[in-house]
Amino acid sequence: MRSILTRALMLAGLLWLVAGSAHAGDARIVTLAGEVEIGTGDPPRWRAAQQGEPLAPGSAIRVGPGARVELQLGAGTVRLYENSLLRLPPAAAGHEGTVVELEEGGSLFDVDPAANRDGFEVRTPEAVVIVKGTRFSLALDDGTASVSVFRGLVA
Repeated sequence: MRSILTRALMLAGLLWLVAGSAHAGDARIVTLAGEVEIGTGDPPRWRAAQQGEPLAPGSAIRVGPGARVELQLGAGTVRLYENSLLRLPPAAAGHEGTVVELEEGGSLFDVDPAANRDGFEVRTPEAVVIVKGTRFSLALDDGTASVSVFRGLVA
């Protein structure tokens, strides 16, 4: 019995590492509540987002009043709160990891340090947060970026 449980736990851990090693290009919507839109193009053309939907590099996610969305991005998850705007920039030359741009609002990031081999970076108009494997929140308000670290390290 113990052998079966041990194998199941090892398999679950392996699946978590494989799933967590994805890049931003493998991003998808995990859950959403309220008005959440995906924008593509320049300027963005907005449409309603759907649970489970993949997100392509170059897309933007806009969260309306009273809404929220959780995304799987590379080695972590991102929860965007109401009145937020997050962009997934096209693949950055020389950067293999996950890069996102938070332009407005607030979010909670949870990055698995074991799966974060290629890096996870959050860019804002006011700051750049380089994630070492952690759980942290980031809020933008009137030209000020506030970072709160709950576990781990950020730079």
